[in-house]
Amino acid sequence: MYAYFNIIHIMYLFLPIVLLICFYNIFKNKSKKAQNIMMLCCLVVSACITFYDMFCLVPTGGWKTVFRNLPLFPCDLNNFILPYAILKKKNRPLLDKYIAYYTVVGAIMTLVVPVAENNMYYFYEYEVWGTFLAHSIYIVVAVLYYKFNNIKTSSKEPWKVLAILIAMMTVAHGVNLALIYSGLNPNANYFFTGRPVEVGIVYRAAVFLGYNVPWIRCYFFMFVGYVWWTITAYFIHKILETETFQRVWGKTKNAVKKAFTPKKKKEQIQ
Repeated sequence: MYAYFNIIHIMYLFLPIVLLICFYNIFKNKSKKAQNIMMLCCLVVSACITFYDMFCLVPTGGWKTVFRNLPLFPCDLNNFILPYAILKKKNRPLLDKYIAYYTVVGAIMTLVVPVAENNMYYFYEYEVWGTFLAHSIYIVVAVLYYKFNNIKTSSKEPWKVLAILIAMMTVAHGVNLALIYSGLNPNANYFFTGRPVEVGIVYRAAVFLGYNVPWIRCYFFMFVGYVWWTITAYFIHKILETETFQRVWGKTKNAVKKAFTPKKKKEQIQ
């Protein structure tokens, strides 16, 4: 049975690493077109998982059930954001920063603390592998997009990318309110503005920030959360840009490359 950080969970945590190593080594010397096709094919898989979740209850519960799993969670939106990034013809620094700050980190957080409940599913059940595969693909495609396109983002003006996220959250919050008060989905929680996690300090913080006000719910709680998330990402980004880190990282890469270079190849290089 799957449970947080048991052997099954830990094995699934290695899935994005394995996929990343395989796809990178297979496609690193291929044409840009081939690389883009590979990344888009991966996203087709994740999109199929997302839209299956949306429509899977229709046969038994009717069409209203599609409102329970609309692709409006932050990670679900990667099925639209990442293809746009791959196919775009002009540089979009804000889009690239969004992918770094939210796409990769958000997917990693979901893998570490997924929605699948403890001791409810076996490792081969869809509720487990579907979640891990889809979010692993987001990580893999985002990293390969950066690597294959040699993208470097600046840490300047992080408030701009935060403004984009807050705008998306505001739209999702409006959808939540519409679904809740129309009765189509009383538990609507897209972008997590519908209800808080019922765990001690988290729940109390949400209540303090207006959860009991019908039209606010968790909006300001998540606003504060995303601001804190962005500030943290910004400072990590600043550290990665420093000359000291770049120098240490360069030496580390060279040492690793040297350690894994076959002896004959080393002699040819010398």
